[in-house]
Amino acid sequence: MNENKPLVAEIISVGTELLLGEIADTNSQYLSRRLRDLGIYIYHKSVVGDNKARIISEIKNAAARSDIIILGGGLGPTEDDLTRDALAEYLGEEMYLDEAMFEEIKAMFLCRQRIMPDSNKKQAMIVPSADFLPNPVGTAPGWIAKKNGKIFITLPGPPEEQKRVWHEAEQRLPVSKRHIYCRTIRTSGIGESHLAEMIKDYTLLEDPVVGIYCRDNGIDVRISSASDCLNESKIKTEASVEKLSEILKPFVYGYDEETIGGVALKKLAESGESLAVFENITEGLLTDNIMRETHWKSAYKGTLILPDAFTDVSEKTAIKAAKQARKQLSADWGLAITGIPNAEPEKTASKITAAIALASSDIIFTAFTKWAGTPEMVKQRAVRTALNLLRDSLEAGR
Repeated sequence: MNENKPLVAEIISVGTELLLGEIADTNSQYLSRRLRDLGIYIYHKSVVGDNKARIISEIKNAAARSDIIILGGGLGPTEDDLTRDALAEYLGEEMYLDEAMFEEIKAMFLCRQRIMPDSNKKQAMIVPSADFLPNPVGTAPGWIAKKNGKIFITLPGPPEEQKRVWHEAEQRLPVSKRHIYCRTIRTSGIGESHLAEMIKDYTLLEDPVVGIYCRDNGIDVRISSASDCLNESKIKTEASVEKLSEILKPFVYGYDEETIGGVALKKLAESGESLAVFENITEGLLTDNIMRETHWKSAYKGTLILPDAFTDVSEKTAIKAAKQARKQLSADWGLAITGIPNAEPEKTASKITAAIALASSDIIFTAFTKWAGTPEMVKQRAVRTALNLLRDSLEAGR
């Protein structure tokens, strides 16, 4: 492994269920962030089904261009768990039963008052060039193997197990001589092309790197810098964050992991104010978004449920609903989304309108949403519009 070049890792997610869309690959997202924080670059990711020949092919491709090859999934006890077999064949080594690990796995079953099936024996198999990575919460330990200047890591598929095993793997990785520092500016109320035009001079830079990403709740601008000195990377990134924030000031609602709802609820909590909600067309989605946020307990009073009420689409109706929610739940603010639910939710709606209102004791703000799309898309957009109305109104100082 060349110590003078940046370390490059590659992630191979193994599992036919990933290819079929039965589960989302959240594991590779987690690993990418951890690798980034360790100063290790990632240029490629791949997903492969439970087929040994195809897994071996992916390992070959990854080893030809990366220093660290990480395989996630396929370490279970069943016939279609083939990651160990594939890596062993690629390395040209025979697997053998590790008696100590076999006893550990049997002890796990004993603690659970269960008899270990014979199939779990394969989880105690390993090759000579590898060491086990302990799994304190499952029966599938990982491997870390070093051969021909490359590092190969296998991790179990269940997310909590993978995080625990990866923590052990991190301790055994070489230290990268590069430091990557990243920030994200989060915006709403501006389109991707318009935003790109506003900051085009920055997106052409090589360091720091500026990228634009569409998200469900707006457009993110990611700024990152890499150097041999973490402080140098930080200074470059933060300087660009400051300049870009000023350019995009009317549209910036937060940074990094902040959400529109989180920013709004934090402002309410800091001011000692509270919020009550009414919603019908969004069927509890607004309430669900609010209750995911850190400050919901101190700022959220509840949701008013009135079946078959406020089902027309007008500014007057939305204001009435917001006022009633505020009054009945004794809150400082009432936020309402009103409209007529789609009678055929399985079909794409031509256009569904939602009327939104925010009311305090003496101030009222309103908004409308009208988009073509499925009912689910309409609900998501109405909720984002409502939370943005709340955030904008609070930031404006009312």
